[in-house]
Amino acid sequence: MKNEHSVVLRTPRPADEVFEQLRQPARFADAAADIESVAPSEEGDRYVLRFRSGLARWTQRTEADPDARVVRFSQVSGDFVDFGGSWEVVPDGTGSRVVHRVAFRTSVPHLAGAIEPMIARVLLRAAADVVSGLAGPAEVVEGALTDEVPSGSAVAALAAQSAGSALAPTTITRRELGPRDVAIAVQYCGVCHSDVHQVQGDWGNGLFPMVPGHEIAGVVTEVGAEVTRHAVGDRVGVGVIVNSCRSCDKCAQGLEQYCAGSVETYSDVDGHRGGERTQGGYSTHIVTDEHFVLRIPDSVPLQEAAPLLCAGITTYSPLKHWDVGPGKKVAVLGLGGLGHLAVKLAHAMGAEVTVLSRTTRKQEDARRLGADHFHATEDPATFDRLAGTFDLIVCTVSGLSDVDKHLGLLANGGTMVNLGITDEPLAVSVFSLLRGRVSLAGSQIGGMAETQEMLDFCALHGIGADVEVIAADEVNAAFERVRAGDVRYRFVIDTSTIGA
Repeated sequence: MKNEHSVVLRTPRPADEVFEQLRQPARFADAAADIESVAPSEEGDRYVLRFRSGLARWTQRTEADPDARVVRFSQVSGDFVDFGGSWEVVPDGTGSRVVHRVAFRTSVPHLAGAIEPMIARVLLRAAADVVSGLAGPAEVVEGALTDEVPSGSAVAALAAQSAGSALAPTTITRRELGPRDVAIAVQYCGVCHSDVHQVQGDWGNGLFPMVPGHEIAGVVTEVGAEVTRHAVGDRVGVGVIVNSCRSCDKCAQGLEQYCAGSVETYSDVDGHRGGERTQGGYSTHIVTDEHFVLRIPDSVPLQEAAPLLCAGITTYSPLKHWDVGPGKKVAVLGLGGLGHLAVKLAHAMGAEVTVLSRTTRKQEDARRLGADHFHATEDPATFDRLAGTFDLIVCTVSGLSDVDKHLGLLANGGTMVNLGITDEPLAVSVFSLLRGRVSLAGSQIGGMAETQEMLDFCALHGIGADVEVIAADEVNAAFERVRAGDVRYRFVIDTSTIGA
């Protein structure tokens, strides 16, 4: 079914004059900022319209009825499944009223809930600009040209009111759109294990009420006046941080995640914005500085892209830092939300990949994800068999016991990088490091440029997270399943179900 939208505009120009202007689509691009170009096709009644920022492009057939002062248009080909509408000009005193109607379906039905209203607003805004530009100043007398959920208003969300409490529907207020801000209609948000820890209060110092979520994927609905990187309709993501000082050496190197003034997407206070509390992506909308908004390539489905904003970059960054590629032997310790993406990424980089998991239960999955070898660490022989083998061990588990035994799997000069967060200190003997000059390291997400690089790499190699999409009323059960390790391999919330 097509969605129908309309706007009624009043202009001081006579109806016949306005009608003559509107029957000439080739002039629309000069009048409307959202329209990039309008080119006549070889057929006299057809025009190719292209909107800016790749929002839409289509060829339409136009038919004018001078007696009724109606111009009808219909799609011949392009980005919509079905598109059409009309301009109707009616005398109104010495001036006229213009009724503009559009009806369409998009070619991406799973995103219709956010994309179609946003596209409708752009189309109607362009219509108002066309009338104003070609037939004098136009006043909107019926309909709306603004975002349905403007920045600075209440939006639906899921929040924990206190540590250990269940997530429940609520509303939060997003800030007013600033000059460098991007307003995003959130479509999907991944459920990270750290969300569970934060809500449960496992790490202390959580800020409640808390809206979790830092694996955010959606569509831009509005941009500030000084935004240059993103436009309405862009597919975008927001990850673990939403601000930093942007003046220190780390920020200058593109390592915003290590900035002492970095601000996390939720349960944090943004000192760069006057102490503003941050709330995450378990919500329908978010407003974020453009520097911390990433472009999601068209080939990566949004639900699969969401976990890349945390789990993806958390594993990509150390793989890149330690020069993983052909000729390198990489072990991925633990096959969960982080581990399954580490396998995919290391395989795509050309490394020889081994999965180390406690049991053989996930052996088939490991092979499917790209692992060349699989070994169960519950078998004591594994550590003898693989001693001195790996250039890099990517440890994705949160409670590694016997670190020394795992360091023994490293080749001379090898490194074990720890990505999982544990509540207890790691016990390690310095002799395990001295023998073979091996290193025990850590790594934390990635900077904004590197995160964009990761997303582009995933698009190039067809990589997305393995996800289980859930509704808002399933999130509390999903938290329990995450604690039990019962997910393959990332829960992702369909945020259209929040407040539904």
